[in-house]
Amino acid sequence: MPEKLRGFRDFYPEDQEIRREIFETMMEECRRFGFREVDGPSIESVDLYAHKSGEEIMGQMFNFIDKGGREVTLVPEFTPTLARMVASRKDLIKPLKWYTLAKFWRYEEPQSGRFREFYQLNADILGSDSLHADVEVLNLAGSIMKGLGLGNKVKLKISSRTLLDDIIKYLNIEKKDSLYYLLDRWIKISDKEKDSLISEIGISKENLELIVTGKIIEELKSPNLDRLIKIMDEFNEYGTIKIELDLKIVRGLAYYTSTVFEIWDLDEKMRAIMGGG
Repeated sequence: MPEKLRGFRDFYPEDQEIRREIFETMMEECRRFGFREVDGPSIESVDLYAHKSGEEIMGQMFNFIDKGGREVTLVPEFTPTLARMVASRKDLIKPLKWYTLAKFWRYEEPQSGRFREFYQLNADILGSDSLHADVEVLNLAGSIMKGLGLGNKVKLKISSRTLLDDIIKYLNIEKKDSLYYLLDRWIKISDKEKDSLISEIGISKENLELIVTGKIIEELKSPNLDRLIKIMDEFNEYGTIKIELDLKIVRGLAYYTSTVFEIWDLDEKMRAIMGGG
């Protein structure tokens, strides 16, 4: 009997029932917030990802040459498909509120919580730069956590890439991407690696401490900071889950331009449960 491929999972009835209940809760909350369901193909042209998804995802794709001689891949994420779908329709009236819950594939090293085949919920608002759109996505995330019975066991950590850029300019830091990498990997790397990156960036430990602790905002005047505070205040009015500012939240460099967030367990003993921006 051939063994199951590494990085893939079987779901027996008792596991599938739990997964189905989780999926139904997520989709129910999306619909309650007015998001409409969409779906896309399981295979796309590699060209769709060449300039949009970043080197990491390009190196993780299950890509191959099909019988027509085209270079294709099992879909590793939904955002490029979403962008293609929106660009293909000139009749769409924005803002759009779409969601999908689909299966994706990435050829990466299997580890706890990460597999080569996985389901992912995507919920997007397209065509609005209002801070209220950001608040709505955050509230959807918080409501899903509450719907799953996790509302008092998790917290939403929020930051802003435009605010980080303001801080980088304020502190006269030249190696922005290196600082992003350091912040994003802060709890995952050793003190030795941190010291090496600090040296490479050329930032003082005092200034880095101001960023990591969030105290830098006490001496910074920025419209992007004002916007983030308004988002947090409006989110707090709904009171779905706890929210806190964390400038170490960076997310992927390929997509995010402004607000970014992740949901963590209160003690931060596990990896991020949900994220976006």
